[in-house]
Parts: sequence; C-alpha cells; structure tokens
Amino acid sequence: MLNAVIHTDGSCWPNPGGPGGWAAVIDFEGKRTELSGRHPGPTTNNRMEIQGAIEGLKFLPPHCHVQIITDSQYLRNAGATWIKLWKKRSW
Repeated sequence: MLNAVIHTDGSCWPNPGGPGGWAAVIDFEGKRTELSGRHPGPTTNNRMEIQGAIEGLKFLPPHCHVQIITDSQYLRNAGATWIKLWKKRSW
C-alpha cells in the first residue's frame, strides 16, 4: 500500500467573515509537493483548515494510507471522532 503524509493549515482574518487561505504539504513516494489557495471571503478558519486537508487528499491517488498532521482541533475531531457518527447516520 502507498503511504503519504499531509501537513495542512488554514486561516482567515477576521474570523469569521474575512478572506482566508489554506496550505497542504504532501510527502509521497519520496517527493514533496506544496499546494496552497485562497478564498476571497467571507469564510472561516475552520473552512480553510478543512480545505487544506481536502486539497491534499484530492492530490493523492485512491487507496493510499494517509496521515494528516494538523494543528486544528476542529479538523482532528472531524476525522477521529465525529466521522463515526456521520457514517452511522449515512451522511
């Protein structure tokens, strides 16, 4: 199985309602790729945190084993805790 690591971050100022940006640094198959983007607003820091992870995942081929490194409690809770309930509800 292929392995990848995504370091992700996002921000918005002022939060909520201002413009925001996201970034993802992807280590995959011995190569490092940097992705980034912006949203003119209005947006939120949580939306930008999630967008960084989404863009990193979209970059990778299907069926990779992925570790996401984030400083966002919101993103961490979504992937580690809340997703179980979302799946149970077929969301």
